[in-house]
Amino acid sequence: MNSKEITVLSIFTLITVLVWIVYDVYHAATTTTITTVQQELMRPLTPTFDHETIVKIVDDEL
Repeated sequence: MNSKEITVLSIFTLITVLVWIVYDVYHAATTTTITTVQQELMRPLTPTFDHETIVKIVDDEL
C-alpha cells in the first residue's frame, strides 16, 4: 500500500469511529429511562431525628 491509500483508509476509519461514538451517545441519551422504583429510591431523605427514640437508645446502652 502506498501513502495515499493508507491516508484514505485512516480517514474512513476515523469517520467510522466518530459516527459510532455519536450513535452510542445518542442511543444512550434517548433510551435511558428511570423506573418508578428508582425514582422512589432517589427521593430526598428528611434530615430530622426522633429525639425520644435516640434518648431511649442511649438510656438502654447505659
